[in-house]
This record gives sequence, structure tokens and C-alpha cells, in this order.
Amino acid sequence: IAEDARLARGVVIGAGVVIGPGVRVGPNSCLTHCTLEDGATVGANSTIGGAGYGFTPDAEGRQVPFPHVGRVRVGAGASIGDNTCVDRGALGETVIGEGARIDNHVHIAHNVVIGADALVIAHAVIAGSAVVGRSAWIAPGAVVRNGITVGARATVGMGAVVTRDVAEGATVLGNPAREP
Repeated sequence: IAEDARLARGVVIGAGVVIGPGVRVGPNSCLTHCTLEDGATVGANSTIGGAGYGFTPDAEGRQVPFPHVGRVRVGAGASIGDNTCVDRGALGETVIGEGARIDNHVHIAHNVVIGADALVIAHAVIAGSAVVGRSAWIAPGAVVRNGITVGARATVGMGAVVTRDVAEGATVLGNPAREP
């Protein structure tokens, strides 16, 4: 933990946490298996680095948890709002790029990559292994399905449900999301 990092009351630090210079973490947040790079901020009541949602059938066909042994890396100057959850990677990393802005009440699943300077707004859900490109904009209430790529500078409209890749610079709306 860097000497000038500021952790508010009630912050819980779990295993494998690295906190860089100038980092700010809001009250009652829980950090585990993550690196917060220089100047990153995390709002109140957020969880960064918890195990993601993943199951696999055992020999009898019962669903058992898939181990999540990866990490989260929050880039320099990135901001994560209140009541937000960022799951650690299953086997690799979940990445929040430099200068990205994640709003309140957002869920970012395991192995997601959010590009530098991207915006992910309130109540959005980014499912496992999705990629959100640099400077993309994900509007409130949007859902990006697992494994989907939203290109750089693309816009996903309010409440859109993205089931196919979105090209760089494109705008998509609706359910299923498509260009207007």
C-alpha cells in the first residue's frame, strides 16, 4: 500500500492487493486479488477482485464452482463508482484501462477488458470475457453479453442488449442492439 494512498473507514483488504500512489478507496469497499495503479479511485461499498460467477458440471452432472484464480488490474487514473462489482479473472486478468470511468451500480464480470478512457454508466452489466474498446461509451442499463467486443469509440445506447460485436465508432440501440 503506497504511503499516500487514502483508505476510508471500513475498507477490507484481502489477499494479493497492491495499492499504488494517490489511490483513494471509499468506505466499506472490499479489495482482494487486485492492483490499483497510480491515482485510481474506488467508491464506497464496492467489491474489486471477488470471484466471478462460473460453474462447470462434475462427473455426476452437478454444477460446481469453476475456480477463479486471476486478478483485477485497475489502470492509472481510472475511477470506479459506488456499489460496483468488478470480478477477478477466472485464470487471467480483468482489466479496467487507464482513465476509464465506471459509474455507480455497475457489474463487470471475470476476464473483461475495459479500454482506456471508456465510460460505463449506471446499472450496466458487462458479462464475462467481453471487451470494451478505448473511449467507448456504454449507456445506463445496457447489457453486453459474454465474449462480445465493443469497438473503440463505439456507443451502446440506454438499455441496449448487445448480442453481437459492435464495430469501432458505431452506435447501437435496442434489444437486440443494432445500428439505427
